[in-house]
Amino acid sequence: MKSPVFNSNYLPSKFLLAILTCLIATQLGGNTHAQSVGEDDESGKRGETQYRPEIAFKIRIYKDLEATIETRAIVGREVETRDRYSLTYTWQPSKYVQIEPEYLFQVEREVRGETEPEHRLRFSVTGILPFGKWKLSERNLIERRYIEGEKSFRFRTRPALERKFTVRGKKFNAYILDEAYYDSRVRTWRFNRLYVGAERNLNKRLGVEVYYFRQNGKTNLSPDLHVAGTELTIRLR
Repeated sequence: MKSPVFNSNYLPSKFLLAILTCLIATQLGGNTHAQSVGEDDESGKRGETQYRPEIAFKIRIYKDLEATIETRAIVGREVETRDRYSLTYTWQPSKYVQIEPEYLFQVEREVRGETEPEHRLRFSVTGILPFGKWKLSERNLIERRYIEGEKSFRFRTRPALERKFTVRGKKFNAYILDEAYYDSRVRTWRFNRLYVGAERNLNKRLGVEVYYFRQNGKTNLSPDLHVAGTELTIRLR
């Protein structure tokens, strides 16, 4: 997406500082943001540290329609895997707005052999404000969840700040974002996650990403997490 003709040199430094302060304050304010059963975490354990390696295969079916197959390992006190299969349509009516309806099927497996399948119907709207090498965005996503016959919905809101970097001729995209989750099963905000990370396209087919996130929860059902993750993306077409 091309950026409009803005010069980041004219952007007041206090404005960028205010954005970063708001993102961090949202994370630290654990009493106002409760935690959901994480994307998926219902362990009832608190204060856990995890590593999450992931590989994703993306297939462009049509211009704006993409299929994704992902597999992820979650290594913490226990080890589990999570496989996802999704179909996403991306519509960008302008450089400032992006709309994405999506269907996702997920299977979570524990080492002990227990599995939990889930279907999700998602719809998100993202507002985008690019200025020079910076990009400020706000994504609001609602998803209808079907977990072993139980129906619920979840609302997620995610402000993000991104910046493009070039280091020794190699281009990177760094970001900081905070995502809060509301879960209808408990009728409250269950958790939020503060992310920092960077991503890089190695070529037209391969991309890599490294990140860290801190999950801050309020209830005993949702763990506080420190998570380091890596993702390899392979674009098949």
